[in-house]
Amino acid sequence: MIPGRQDSRTRLSNKADMNTKARNTLLALLAPALMLPAALSAPAKTAAKPAAKMAIRPALTASGALPGDWRTADIGKVGVRGMAREAAGSWTISGAGEDIFGAADSFHYVWRPWHGDGSITARVVRYQRRDMWTKVGVMVRASTAAGSKFADVLVTPEKGAEMQWRTQGDGDTQTTDQVRSAAPFWVRLVRAGDTLTGYVSQDGRDWQPRGKATVALPAEILIGLCVTSHQNGALTEAVVDSVTVE
Repeated sequence: MIPGRQDSRTRLSNKADMNTKARNTLLALLAPALMLPAALSAPAKTAAKPAAKMAIRPALTASGALPGDWRTADIGKVGVRGMAREAAGSWTISGAGEDIFGAADSFHYVWRPWHGDGSITARVVRYQRRDMWTKVGVMVRASTAAGSKFADVLVTPEKGAEMQWRTQGDGDTQTTDQVRSAAPFWVRLVRAGDTLTGYVSQDGRDWQPRGKATVALPAEILIGLCVTSHQNGALTEAVVDSVTVE
């Protein structure tokens, strides 16, 4: 290279460096004026609302949830809402309704789902008499429809204990004759296939057959306790204990 003369490439590099320095200096001077408020530079974040949780309610009664998978509901058209509660093996059930009879029922039911053969036993300790046909007892039922197929064993204040059943949905109800059943009184209903057999006992040890019927119930049934006042505008309160489903 000739002394005193810069290479053209060196001159271009120096010129580029000067341009870069000038640009950086200008940006440094203008940066404060160009800065935007934080609220404008990015959209404000809104806290996400947690998804609403669906309340899952057990079958509630006047004093709390029933044990295990037991449920309670009014069946058919009732004039006063029924209720049920259980404490230390004692069940208090209040039910209105016109009757458990005919082509459609009207009562309060406390039940649990059951599959296949089985039985339910209970002692009716006491209950309010609203009518000579006030009924308290045990039942198996195809569904909660008012005209569902069913079988039961019941006590009444004056007519005695009886077994009832309905073989067809919305069909008529059949019944046995009645026997004396002063409370406290025991009732039992046994299902074996399509055969339903009712039993009664004064002491829970000596059992007497009360009736037998053939009812083609589904494998999945509702098994439980039933109360009807036989006066649709009034409740009957019944106390039942020693309830066994097996």
